[in-house]
Amino acid sequence: MLSIINSICAIMPNSAYSGTGPSINCPFVGGNGYQGIAIFAYDSSATLTYTATGSYSTSSYSTYSLISFTGSGTILFNESGVTIYNLLVAGGGGGGVNAGGGGGAGGLISGSFTTTINSSTTTYTISIGTGGNGSYAVSTGSNSLNTQAQNGGNSTITTTGSGPSLNLTAIGGGGGGNRGCYNGSVWVGQNGGSGGGGPGGQNSPPNLTTPGSGTVPQGFAGGNGRDSGSESTGGGGGGATAVGVDGQGGGDPINSIAGNGGAGYTWIYSGQAYSGGGGGSTTNNEGTGGTGGTGGGGAGTVSGPGFSATYYGGGGGAAGGYRVCS
Repeated sequence: MLSIINSICAIMPNSAYSGTGPSINCPFVGGNGYQGIAIFAYDSSATLTYTATGSYSTSSYSTYSLISFTGSGTILFNESGVTIYNLLVAGGGGGGVNAGGGGGAGGLISGSFTTTINSSTTTYTISIGTGGNGSYAVSTGSNSLNTQAQNGGNSTITTTGSGPSLNLTAIGGGGGGNRGCYNGSVWVGQNGGSGGGGPGGQNSPPNLTTPGSGTVPQGFAGGNGRDSGSESTGGGGGGATAVGVDGQGGGDPINSIAGNGGAGYTWIYSGQAYSGGGGGSTTNNEGTGGTGGTGGGGAGTVSGPGFSATYYGGGGGAAGGYRVCS
């Protein structure tokens, strides 16, 4: 979808703004968040059999064996006395537009338990959250046709039986905020597992605009957006281990720097980073877009669609370009 939009806009820019978007042909499109995941890991030297159903795969890393669920499923462990390390990640939030905030990372929960004699009759049911769609905006002179970035979906693990209880809910990442039109209307960053970044404000420099809050201890808040007149910038989405960076705006293109996404969390049992926040964007085709946080966060842009998240729990990057007003 993004490649099609980019190719159209390269040929047919929005002449009303002397540059890329937003228009029917060249819309603002925030990057999408990435879906969640659930992983069970154990020492490869342990004797363990299990029964699993649904959307899962097996792999190994270092001295650990991993069972990864990327969709709904169940699992039951047949031996007792084996330590299981568990990771649960929710879907990341979508990115905003027009000095928009980056999407917040999906909430992340890690822990462990030891199987017992009752584990062979205990079922763990897994549900995986989807990534949130990025915002979509065209020039109409109002916010009436602009859609707010969506939060990511929750991921859950529930327990049926008398073995070790594992009832967890990882909260989907918050959608990034939108700057909108010059009518006083701003969609702020949304709360979530990690919060969406705040958007640039509305002609009230140098005010900061509200990011979304994270869910302790699953993630952190998004960064503030900043209004410095025509060169507003969005904040980065929060990550699993760090707050999103605030947007910076000095009232000129050189100093208009959108916030980077907050860093994700590297799980030692898989060697992978998860739940990085999305980068914020600028407006007026000027300045510098925010980078995505480690752990799959998408980058924000100066002009054109935001980059979608690239790994589990990552938040989408925000889209930059000319402001959404006619």
